[in-house]
Amino acid sequence: MYEIERKFLISTNKIPVLSYETIHNSLHNELFYIQTNHEIKFRKETVGYSEDRKYYKTENGIETPITEDEYYDNFPRHISNVITYRSYRLDDGDQCFLNTYNDIDFNIAVVKFKNKEESVRFIIPEWFGGEVTGIDKYNDVNIVTK
Repeated sequence: MYEIERKFLISTNKIPVLSYETIHNSLHNELFYIQTNHEIKFRKETVGYSEDRKYYKTENGIETPITEDEYYDNFPRHISNVITYRSYRLDDGDQCFLNTYNDIDFNIAVVKFKNKEESVRFIIPEWFGGEVTGIDKYNDVNIVTK
């Protein structure tokens, strides 16, 4: 379980060439909120170009799997924009992802860590842009409500 995440802006012209395997295994995500002050969000994840879909609910920062019916039962309750983005795995583990958003003018690398010490030791790749961790504009809730 990852406890800490850091986010970095990525210039489109600095994104490394992604392998076919990375693109084929990318995750297509759809995200919406039904509550923002006490964050409750729902996410549909599709693996690559397959029909393999997973559904999640996040409440109080804890993400849990849900059924397709639960996802679509809550969809009419969304109070935010529905955003879609692709998430590409940038390493061999589950640590680093590149999120490219549809209809939004920026891309974000999200790096997840098990603890604070691991996040401090992280060596930022030279193609990463400025860190935006903690900047409200780049939090999911602000992306979908602006």
